[in-house]
Amino acid sequence: MKRNLFLYWPDTLKACLCQNPAPKILWPPTVLCYCHDRSKMNKESPKWCRAAFTLIELLVVVAVLVLLCCVAAPMLAKAKTKSPAAGCLSNLRQLQAGWAMYADDNNGILMPNAPVSTLPASTWCAGTLGWGFQDANTNPIPYQISIMAHYVSSNLTIYRCPGDVVPSQNGTRLRSYSMNGQMGAPYSGSQFNPGWRTYTNETDLVCPSPKETFVFCDEHPASINDGIFVQNLGSPQYIDLPASYLEGGCGFSFADGHGEIHKWRGRFVLFPVVANQVPSFPISPSPADPDWIWLRDHSSCH
Repeated sequence: MKRNLFLYWPDTLKACLCQNPAPKILWPPTVLCYCHDRSKMNKESPKWCRAAFTLIELLVVVAVLVLLCCVAAPMLAKAKTKSPAAGCLSNLRQLQAGWAMYADDNNGILMPNAPVSTLPASTWCAGTLGWGFQDANTNPIPYQISIMAHYVSSNLTIYRCPGDVVPSQNGTRLRSYSMNGQMGAPYSGSQFNPGWRTYTNETDLVCPSPKETFVFCDEHPASINDGIFVQNLGSPQYIDLPASYLEGGCGFSFADGHGEIHKWRGRFVLFPVVANQVPSFPISPSPADPDWIWLRDHSSCH
């Protein structure tokens, strides 16, 4: 015969007695009364006691809660994937603020870029990274004595994007970011794109406008080496590769101080991040490649 299950607090035991059979007591804190139906409960039972949930009703509530959890799970997962992007943007904004403060302290002169073999004291950062046992992967000293360190209180955590999670052979690398190769050109020792604008002073930032000219970006773990991000602006070619580990996007900071995650549209920059794997550089897409065009237009003007 079908029975209904009711839950009660111990202090209402006498009021909740069922005529048949007697209640079973569980301590603490519930009393289970098994009745053939609600009408057989003692009429002295309080109103809330007589209206208790049945087992079927409790199962319905549990089913609804499970359904809500299933609906909420994808949203929680999406929020989790957004957290590395938020951390990346925070780091980029701090680097960008340091870059701007240097210009304020030096009559508008922009912070020097960081090509290979540049001394730490004369560049924004120093050292060459890689998948192997390169010293600069994990050695904090070059960062602590670089120009940028003074403006970020030697905070090493802001040099690495939280989305950069695949370590090199000697550990997690300290840096994920590089500077636009057209910035700080007199200090770079070479001209990568003859005929294209370089930026040595704040007054040079007129084309593209400061809000359209990027300064720092995430560089792909398979591409990052020194602190300068170089692109061939005259013809479609990736000399360095931007990162794509932020759900197919890359973090950028711009000369006006803002930051954004740019989503890539083509396939050439979406090289998977696998330890010790490096694409064959340079990568040559078609002239219509939307990602190369975007990088070109946000790096410099012809």
